[in-house]
Amino acid sequence: MSGTQLTREEVARIELGKTEIRPRLARVMVAVFLATAALPPCLQTAMDVARQRTAPPAASAEGTQTPAALPNARSLLPGPAQWRRVRTLADLAALVPSARMLRQFEDNLEDTSLATRTLAPWVGWVVKGILRGGDEQAYFGRGGWLFYRPSVDSVTGPGFLTPKWQNERLRTADKTSPFPQPDPLKALIQFHRQLAARGIALVVVPTPGKETVHPEKLTSRWNGRAVVLQNPSFDPFKSALAKEGVNVFDPSTVLAEMKKRSGEDVYLKTDTHWSAPAMEHVAAQLATWLRERGLVSAPGTVNWQARRETVRNAGDIAVMLNLPKSQRFFPPETVQITRVLTPDGNPWQPDERAKILLMGDSFCNMYSLAETGWGDSAGFAEHLSAALGQPLDRLVINAGGAYSARQELVREIASGRDRLAGKRVVIYQFAARELAFGDWKLFDLPQTSSPPRETTSLGGDMVVRGRVSAIARLPQPGSVPYKDCLVAIHLTQVRGSSPGAIKEELLVYALGMRDNRWLPVSSVTAGADVRCRLRDWAEVERRYGSYNRAELDDVELLSLPTVWAEEVTR
Repeated sequence: MSGTQLTREEVARIELGKTEIRPRLARVMVAVFLATAALPPCLQTAMDVARQRTAPPAASAEGTQTPAALPNARSLLPGPAQWRRVRTLADLAALVPSARMLRQFEDNLEDTSLATRTLAPWVGWVVKGILRGGDEQAYFGRGGWLFYRPSVDSVTGPGFLTPKWQNERLRTADKTSPFPQPDPLKALIQFHRQLAARGIALVVVPTPGKETVHPEKLTSRWNGRAVVLQNPSFDPFKSALAKEGVNVFDPSTVLAEMKKRSGEDVYLKTDTHWSAPAMEHVAAQLATWLRERGLVSAPGTVNWQARRETVRNAGDIAVMLNLPKSQRFFPPETVQITRVLTPDGNPWQPDERAKILLMGDSFCNMYSLAETGWGDSAGFAEHLSAALGQPLDRLVINAGGAYSARQELVREIASGRDRLAGKRVVIYQFAARELAFGDWKLFDLPQTSSPPRETTSLGGDMVVRGRVSAIARLPQPGSVPYKDCLVAIHLTQVRGSSPGAIKEELLVYALGMRDNRWLPVSSVTAGADVRCRLRDWAEVERRYGSYNRAELDDVELLSLPTVWAEEVTR
């Protein structure tokens, strides 16, 4: 046996079966392992405690992300006032954090933890920048192009009208929120009939993503092929609407023809939206289309001024990658925009007395809302109004194109501000990806005969106290192509310094996310007693009305007086 040569497998088996390690080395390895596991949470806890001691007393809803906004376990624990209200077992059970609160805390911690803020951008720099590996938000295309993943999936996935897909939407929905309404036909046909009852025509404008018109930028398999990619249900969707008498203007064919004729890109490389020339071309074509069908009159006599300007900004998909600010893989893009000005040189403004109402999402806000970084007064509404030669009313909100604009219309009519008064045409623009992934909520449009509800007029800032009955769930920073987001709060038991000056129940909007960072109001939870500094919503609507919103699910809350919170303090 002593002269037998052992094989490598036998040697390995012997060594694995009896591994020797010195006690000192074993203790060192255990200590290193425990320190590695314990160091991040210990550092995070120490930083949270330090921030709590140095945090300012007020949690501004409009400022930048402050140390007080970072999450800590204390925010999940009841305060002294809540403990004093405990009388029964039901009161005690109500103090237990809900699944929604725990998940919100987990999301906050995931986004703002020390490891995430310091390591994630550099890990992304290697994985996404160097290795060109995509993530849950983006696909990497050819030549530096980026594609928004939900938009691509909405085209390459199953038909959005099939029962299988709609049942899958319901099966995989968030169980802590109301189930989505996945059928766009139900919502659009209902909206069409509601408008028709008031003598108003509906025009639907499903705006495609870049993968529909530029598939060759996503994969080389489409090189040289003149094709417009659409979801399998898109043509049946248009046919079903046409059968109901709904007008559909499809920009995808207009954009494809423009690309073929000019040879230029009609979408931005690192952004989800169209280029400025493409947007202007679609607006002009839509104006012609409306006149040909007799939906609008001949061009009016309003002569708008045009002013060319250059803007430079980072694409929203590039921002969502969460790379270090010093990265050079996806540089900012430069765009030539054409601002639309009044004859006296002032920026174009919507006119509520106009006969046409444009409802839409960020495709309308692009080049119009200055906060997007792509200039102002040069968007879809401005150029459509100029092409029509007449004023236009506008109701546009970033994100949630399946329901946000319709929900805001319901809220405004319920408040006594009838945005449909005198209208002849409603143009409803939304991102085509919403057909597959949107929540097509059904709304009862208030009757014009209903008396306007009593509004709240604060006459400036007013400080009140109240209890948060419900607060909407903000999106994860970097998970949507919009860096800013408002959050809706249902405030009850409202009391101010002047009794009777304000209603006891309010719908409050506050700035919950700025520059892809949650603000302090994001840490407020349902049941919390808060102090708010409020202003009339009408005073800030022009500035914040088009921002992305995290809305509450209870439609009945839309009838409450709406105010703006400059500050929310626990």
